[in-house]
Formats: sequence, C-alpha cells, structure tokens
Amino acid sequence: MVQVDEATDPTTAPVAPKKGGRVSRSLVLGAVLLAVALLPLIRGYDAYNYVLQVGTVVFMWVALSSSWNILSGYTGYISLGHNVFFAVGGYVSGLLLLELGWSPFATA
Repeated sequence: MVQVDEATDPTTAPVAPKKGGRVSRSLVLGAVLLAVALLPLIRGYDAYNYVLQVGTVVFMWVALSSSWNILSGYTGYISLGHNVFFAVGGYVSGLLLLELGWSPFATA
C-alpha cells in the first residue's frame, strides 16, 4: 500500500474559490426582472404591443407549469384542480375584455 502525504494529496487539499468569470445568479435575476418591468415603457400604453402580450401569455404559462411541477413533480400527486382556477381566470378575463372593454393587462 502506498502512503500519501495529506498535505500534497490533490484530492484532500482545500480548493480556493475562483474569482471572477461568473456572474452571480441574483445579478442576472435582477437584470431580467428590471428588463421585464421596463418592457411596457418601450412602446407606450396607447399602442398595441405584441411583445407585451406574448410576454404576459408566457408568464401565465410559466406559472401554470410551475404549479404542475410542484404538485406532480415533488409530491407525486396527479390533480387537475389547479387548472380549473386557470380556466376560470381566463374566462372572467375574456368576459371583462369583451363586455366591459377592460384592458387584458388589467385583468390578467
């Protein structure tokens, strides 16, 4: 059996943290949230903004898929009850848009 000195063994030597080269996750998240918050100001509220509409729909689907992942992925339960709330919200939002003329961004 070969004896290895622990001070020179690369598998037991402490590893110094790397400096630079990577951007922290919180900085990237903050930049993305700032960009999303400033998105409506790009073209203003009076013009039809396709990017804002697509972004709203994407975030709604992200919320639905995240809830499905938490419910089914982590707990293992199969439930479609949370889809009912998503459907009722979409139905009420459509009614407020068509019947009362509300903005879809105010009802989402």
